Amino acid sequence: MDAERLAESQAAADAESEHDAALRHLAGLSPIEYDNVRQEKADELGCRVATLDDAVKNAQRHEDDSIMKGITDPEPWPEPVCGAELLDQLVSEIESYCKMVPGASSAIALWVLHTYCLAAATVSPILLINSPEKRCGKTTLLAVLNFLVLRPAPASNISPAVLFRAIEKYHVTLLIDEGETILVGRHANEELRGVINSGHTRFSAYVWRADGVNFEPKVFSTWGAKAIALIGNAPDTIMDRSIVIPMRRKMPGESIKKLRIDRPEVFSDLTRQCQRWSQDHRSALTMHCEPKLPGELHDRASDNWRPLVAIAELAGWRGPADDAINALCQVEDDESIRVTLLQDIRRLFKDRKADKLSSADIVTHLETLTDRPWPEWKNDKPMTQVQLARLLKPFKVKPKSIREGEITFKGYILEQFEDVFSRYAPSTDNRTVTPSQVNAGAGSSDFQSVTENGRVTDQNPLKPLQDNDCYGVTGGNPVYEPDDDATDAYVQAQREARGERAAILEYDALLTREEAERRAGLRE
Repeated sequence: MDAERLAESQAAADAESEHDAALRHLAGLSPIEYDNVRQEKADELGCRVATLDDAVKNAQRHEDDSIMKGITDPEPWPEPVCGAELLDQLVSEIESYCKMVPGASSAIALWVLHTYCLAAATVSPILLINSPEKRCGKTTLLAVLNFLVLRPAPASNISPAVLFRAIEKYHVTLLIDEGETILVGRHANEELRGVINSGHTRFSAYVWRADGVNFEPKVFSTWGAKAIALIGNAPDTIMDRSIVIPMRRKMPGESIKKLRIDRPEVFSDLTRQCQRWSQDHRSALTMHCEPKLPGELHDRASDNWRPLVAIAELAGWRGPADDAINALCQVEDDESIRVTLLQDIRRLFKDRKADKLSSADIVTHLETLTDRPWPEWKNDKPMTQVQLARLLKPFKVKPKSIREGEITFKGYILEQFEDVFSRYAPSTDNRTVTPSQVNAGAGSSDFQSVTENGRVTDQNPLKPLQDNDCYGVTGGNPVYEPDDDATDAYVQAQREARGERAAILEYDALLTREEAERRAGLRE
């Protein structure tokens, strides 16, 4: 009897082992591969397909948990660690595998130590690793960071839901490669970008989601260190929260060590020393949260560097930290494209000594700035007047109808920009832009013509342009019916102004093109 029971028990154990092996195999299949075999495997195992689906999902969860359980904190170094020597070793190790601009390795070393000191920080800057082209060492640097940072979690693609759940559950340091495929362009994941941005400061590092079968509101933490590698620049909101590390391809005569990803033990001494230094200095870092920073840093850049400089000061390593700030902040393009546009418009007002500029004049000038993106703004074509209006719209600056003699056109007056210039594009020479006084007579003006001379093929009579924001006219809207002596330039200017107004109405008021043209006076 005992022998029979033993045999039955052994048979059940063998069957269970076979089932587990089958589930592990199915859990490793792609969705398409699994869908092709799920009915057949359910029949083999003697269960319903829905039951098999649940079992495979559980197996996948256990597999994911087993992977994350492999991420363990390093054992602290048995003796106190000199911070300056530790940072010097980190720099040496990083530079042996990657080529980068001066100062970058010092910033990376401080950021690595920051991942161990996150509990004492209130801001965690993103380490943004970018390059102009392939084969500049971004992925290699991420692999080095994978061996150096605390609780690394590398990913080449990740969904927002997985991101905040992984941070909430495992407190990982996220290392994202191929960032241009998920954060840039028309396929960019805006929700993912929002989750990444939220983790920049501790007080805002939360997202709310409906969770569970009853859709109860639940809060997830997004507070954690993150590094992102990509070709080109990230969106402005991510750049603004980042310390940017520009990578460069090594020259033919330069040599670097080959990284052996199968030998993580090479870095174990450094990780253990980082763990020991952070434990010994965590309280001091919490108290020492306001180190003196260079005055030329703007507010967000100061926030990004503050936790790293605090580490440098406690480690007696302020010199290399300052060198890194000076080097990298010269490389970073910390102004958004809109601020760059404001700077160019301000310069144009000053150079022309004008108090008003037409939209046509501005875009024509921008097209000549070959060191700016304006000449090839969209589809390799120069910026249009409508695109200009869209970029200025967030600053509450909109094109106005301006009367210049007998010509009415769309443009901007300097008065509209006074507050915006002061806040976003302040003068660097401490001088106020003072426009020259415009002659009240129609015969002379320092304002350039909005159109080029040329014949107009279609000179149908145009209705007067109606606009409540018309500048330079008192007592109501300008009413002007062109007679037989109206110049071609005037007719062309009126037509262009109405065309621009129609385009803006179509965009802002969400009208059809036909309705927008009708309201702008281009159609009956």
